[in-house]
Formats: sequence, C-alpha cells, structure tokens
Amino acid sequence: STQSGHYRRVVARVLVPRILVTRVLATRVLVTRVLVTRVLVTRVLVTRVLVTRILVTRVLVTRILVTRILVTRVLVTRILVTRVLVTRILVTRVLVTRVLVTRVLVPRDLIPRDLVPTATLR
Repeated sequence: STQSGHYRRVVARVLVPRILVTRVLATRVLVTRVLVTRVLVTRVLVTRVLVTRILVTRVLVTRILVTRILVTRVLVTRILVTRVLVTRILVTRVLVTRVLVTRVLVPRDLIPRDLVPTATLR
C-alpha cells in the first residue's frame, strides 16, 4: 500500500500538472486554429466581394461603351441620310432648272437668279 501511495503522490505531483498543461496547450492550439480559420474565411469573403465589384464595374463600363457606340452609329446614320436627302434636293433643283432653261418654257428674265446655274447666265 506504501507503493500505491507513493505512486499516487508521483501522479499528483508530476502527471496532473503535465495533463493540465497539455490541455491548456491543446485548447490554445484549437483556439488559434479557429481564429486563423476565421481570418482566412474573412479574406476569402472580402476577395469575393472585391472580385464581384470589379466584374460588375466591367459589365457597367462595357454597357456604357456599347451604348456610346450605338448612339454614335445612329448619329452618323442620321448625318449620312441628311446628306443624301440634301444632295437629292440640290440635284433635283439643278435638273429642274436645266429643264426649264433648255426647253425655254419660261423666259430667262422670269427665272429666279438663284435657280439658274452661273454658266447658263452668260
């Protein structure tokens, strides 16, 4: 029984503190792992948010650029159509004036000067 009492005292003096220290250290390791995991998860989430913002910004910029291109095309088309119409009006004026002058349907004095080409006035 003396040996078992001695054994208990050794366990109480040596092993119990070691077990307690081991538990404390294991708890610290687990807490550290949890904290590191939280930091990593937070970084991943922040990175996702930033990447999403970048992608959304790219989409919006692309839409703006496409809209500008389309608006520019519409404006250029309108300008070209207007030029064609103005050219047709001018050509029609010249043709009408030539017909009037060549057929002599109206005396030259009655034709407005701005309708008569300068070459025919000489």
